[in-house]
Amino acid sequence: TEIYTLSLHDALPILMAPVTILIAQLLRLPVVPILTLEAVFSNIGGTATLIGDPPNILIGASCGLSFNDFLLNLTPVVLITMAVSLTIILFTMRKHLRTMPSAVAQVRMTEPKLAILDASRLSRAMWVFGFVLLGFFTSRLTGLEPGIIAICGAFIMALVCKIELAHMLEKVEWNTILFFCGLFMMVGALELDGVFEKLGLWMIHVTDGNFALTMMIILWGSAILSAIIDNIPLVIAMIPLITSIIPAMADKTGMSPEQIREPLFWALALGACLGGNGTMIGASANVVVCQIARKNRYPITFWQFTRCGFPLMIVSVSICSVYLYWRYIL
Repeated sequence: TEIYTLSLHDALPILMAPVTILIAQLLRLPVVPILTLEAVFSNIGGTATLIGDPPNILIGASCGLSFNDFLLNLTPVVLITMAVSLTIILFTMRKHLRTMPSAVAQVRMTEPKLAILDASRLSRAMWVFGFVLLGFFTSRLTGLEPGIIAICGAFIMALVCKIELAHMLEKVEWNTILFFCGLFMMVGALELDGVFEKLGLWMIHVTDGNFALTMMIILWGSAILSAIIDNIPLVIAMIPLITSIIPAMADKTGMSPEQIREPLFWALALGACLGGNGTMIGASANVVVCQIARKNRYPITFWQFTRCGFPLMIVSVSICSVYLYWRYIL
């Protein structure tokens, strides 16, 4: 069920990118940098919640972490990261964000309500969406997995909005689902063969049982690797590796497994989600935005994205390093 929710992170770029292109054209602003930053901030904001980014969904489902756990532990540092990143962008791009008063007046003349073709259907859909969010917040109390809540919400919305089931299923990315099915099976086989246990013992040996160093290696290692490969398969491989580290780390440090477990998984979530900003292929949102940009004749090259995203990735992961050390070590 968690596999179905992987496309939630792509929904925002799919909805926002075309609107962004139109507004940037009307205001005569540079389209490519704004679209790139839209993908970057989609990844930063998605780090804050369980359903915001696919790696978080995988971590929450595999480790029993609730929606509220992500809010309490990740949202504070995400807000700080977002504020710092926005300050840097406004300072570095201040000359490119100026526009003509006539262009601003033209945008103000538009009537957004005319874009709503069926107000009653939109109202029904928003009610269902509200109940889905409520289900995410109360998932620990009800005992329902986020994937079950998302699937039930999708079918209820299809019924309430009178959408044919066959038409809805056509929109599902079956190729992606089958890919992750195979990936889950491969990782499961490696786990049964003891590969991750051996890697975990090797990591304990390298760090000499130093909990802070292990946490920083997971944070920075997952961030750098996420920039090279997509963060979803990385997290799938890292979850059993971290799970294998916990007992040995507890014996080495004298800490309880619970004290070790959550900080290491928060480091993985922050590194994987924010590391996806490093390159164009680091996260699914990046790929979606670049595809939409190309279709609208605003191609974004690999190096254009990297020049913008990689420095912000370094800044955001550095902030997370300080946050994790302050909150879980000091």
